[in-house]
Amino acid sequence: MTASVEHGKFELVWIASLDPEKQEVQPVAWVGFSPDTAHAVTWEAINTVRGTLAEAIQTRRAVINNDIEAGVQGGLLRQEAIGKGCLSTVSMPFVVDDRVVALCALFAPGKGFFDPDELALLDELAADVSFALAYIAKEEKLNYLAYYDALTGLPNRALFDDRMTQVLRTAGHEKSKTALVLIDLERFRVINDTLGRSAADDLLKLVATRLQSVIFDRDSLARIHADVFAGLFPDINDEADIARIVEEKIIACLSQSFTVAGQELRVSMKAGVALFPGDATEPDAMFSSAEAALRQTKGSSDRYLFYAPKMNAMVAERLKLENKLQRALERDEFVLFYQPVIIEVGAWAMKQAVSQYAAWQAAGLQPPPIAVNVSAVQLRRKDFVTSVQQAIAIAGKPDHGLHLEHGLDLEITESMIMEDIEASIEKLKLIRALGVGISIDDFGTGHSSLRYLTRLPITALKIDRAFIGHMNTDPDDMAIVSTIIALGRTLNLKVIAEGVETEEQRKFLQLLKCDEFQGYLFSKPVPAEQVPALLAWGGERP
Repeated sequence: MTASVEHGKFELVWIASLDPEKQEVQPVAWVGFSPDTAHAVTWEAINTVRGTLAEAIQTRRAVINNDIEAGVQGGLLRQEAIGKGCLSTVSMPFVVDDRVVALCALFAPGKGFFDPDELALLDELAADVSFALAYIAKEEKLNYLAYYDALTGLPNRALFDDRMTQVLRTAGHEKSKTALVLIDLERFRVINDTLGRSAADDLLKLVATRLQSVIFDRDSLARIHADVFAGLFPDINDEADIARIVEEKIIACLSQSFTVAGQELRVSMKAGVALFPGDATEPDAMFSSAEAALRQTKGSSDRYLFYAPKMNAMVAERLKLENKLQRALERDEFVLFYQPVIIEVGAWAMKQAVSQYAAWQAAGLQPPPIAVNVSAVQLRRKDFVTSVQQAIAIAGKPDHGLHLEHGLDLEITESMIMEDIEASIEKLKLIRALGVGISIDDFGTGHSSLRYLTRLPITALKIDRAFIGHMNTDPDDMAIVSTIIALGRTLNLKVIAEGVETEEQRKFLQLLKCDEFQGYLFSKPVPAEQVPALLAWGGERP
């Protein structure tokens, strides 16, 4: 465009791309015109004025007007050009595949600027530019077809392989898991034969759109065969994760009916799953594994299968258990089991434990505080302190300093506390102020330091069972147990030994002046109705 102005002596230039089907005009460059004028040219305006632009589109040839003042009407380009003394103009169309895809209008000073020789040169120029545009368009189309499916617009096998190579390389460095899922539409040939190729193509487009709605990364979904799609899922935690994705997203979205050629169709599908790095570590091998799993589904009633047969049983069992747990939670079918000193439960169990403690007290029993394990997820939550407050409120009694009226202790591991030590300290101080006891569970296996240990508002240390189990035969374990007990006494903390299973272990711990013991030597976990007998026996305390 600069050459047109400097060497062609054209003072005003306007270039725009066209879309005849959508009847859209998009100005892309101009010189000498104001932006408002450049953008004022529309498809409707071109056809209303019927000037050189309209004639160039119709004839697909360059059109000149050596006296634009002679026209009765004209658009804003003409008006601004007249105001600047440019009274001669030529409009050149650029044609690709017999369609005008762009227009260029040049304006020169005075009248009579363009002669037949110059018109011939401009026609030749327009033809050269059109040829170049056609070449570029074909190159772009070839490049597109090399990597994308022309029907659905999804990546094809070549691009998907490239994408998978990158993902697997990253997964290898990060030691993470990735899943490849092949999705086969069953009886697709019947649809093609019954409703025709056009309807079958429409169905494939609809399937691609549905799958894209649940597989958010567009490059992670591809159409690799006529009726086979592939999905790539990096950074999965375990096999159950990808099983849920297949069931809750892929199968669920394709189970809904499609409307094709005025008919409602339902599509059935099968899927094969391969996992990196367990099943394969290279793209071709991943595809081979997933295809093998897909073939296995053809002769079974399963909607999807993993390449490794043992995975199918493991995942099915885990999902079955998760579903049972979910239903049990919804129906309030959980029963809380108690064991002297320790139990692993969540927020629900805190409330249940406090309620049970109050019930035992009301029955005239004197139970020890009930200890509830805290998970890392619970401790990280902003509402953790609030959840503890809600739990102890169930007892219906006011707090009385640190008298543990609600009978609740919390057990937290060293590693959980050290994830964010400052935040943990603040939360535990608030909880301690509520009269809740706090024990460090599995002490000796984490990485806490004495400096932090003295700042933590804790009431007890629990010696990990790994040290208790071998302390009678391993001098190092005996030294660790002895040191932890001495540390606890120095810091005025109660020390609890977990995993006590023999009388010999109990005697050693008594000699070392351990405060409390826990383990199968005294009792296995039991339901609430068996606890009164334990309390009467008193066997849970030395």
